[in-house]
Amino acid sequence: MPGCSWPWRSPAGYVGMIVNVLLQASRWIASIVAILAALIFIGLGIQNAGRPEDVYGYPMAAERLVHGESIYADPRPQDDRLTYRHAPWLAWLWVGLNRLPAPVLLWQLASLAAAVFVIVSLARLRGHAGLLLAALALPLLGAVPHANVGILMTALLVWRRADPWSVGIAASLKIYPLLLCVGYIAERRWRDLATAVGLAGLLWLPALWSGIGDWVPPPGLQSHPLFPVAAAVTVGISLLLALRRSRWTWLAVGAALPVSIPHYVGIEYIWAAARRLTRH
Repeated sequence: MPGCSWPWRSPAGYVGMIVNVLLQASRWIASIVAILAALIFIGLGIQNAGRPEDVYGYPMAAERLVHGESIYADPRPQDDRLTYRHAPWLAWLWVGLNRLPAPVLLWQLASLAAAVFVIVSLARLRGHAGLLLAALALPLLGAVPHANVGILMTALLVWRRADPWSVGIAASLKIYPLLLCVGYIAERRWRDLATAVGLAGLLWLPALWSGIGDWVPPPGLQSHPLFPVAAAVTVGISLLLALRRSRWTWLAVGAALPVSIPHYVGIEYIWAAARRLTRH
């Protein structure tokens, strides 16, 4: 009809209207997807909660420490999931926790609080980037029943925005966070680099007289065929960017962490990519 203008009078206008509606509703769509994913991850975590995982290995290491035994010895042969793989200070911490009622439950509750903190912190970033990073962090909820120390470590790094002290402490729990030092190289922050590496080394030093020689690497370190290639490529790219002082070095490190880790962990390390977004 003359004088009327409808947005769908042509195929292009009709498609444009649909795209516009989807863009306007994208936050709601992403939120619904995130909630559904969270429920799935929580369900998977609860389903596997009965398996002997890290949260049961920590108090066992503390008991061996109290009795003067090696904390790195395999407590159950043929089941490496209970093997202690961290600096001794965590076992010392669990000596005190074991004296509290329900220490495992308390650790799981602390892990839940840490996971929620990470997800909320990332979701509060501006734009869709924060929502995407928060969605990528949802697997932390599924890991709460197992209460791997990586959840608390991730919360520490997000809270401190990967400063050298938090990186040093994290590297005493999981060696992988030392890759963040590549970001310090890019920014020529040599003092921060020395602080992070020095603190990690200091925290690992007591392992020399705590039975570190009894530690056996998990099978994934040897059996994963793509690990050497993936690690070399991703770390190499990160170092190249660091030498060129590229502002994208931190994002490259954020990608290198989950790619180069040989067993299925690493999605929680997306905080590395968020570091630049949260830095003042």
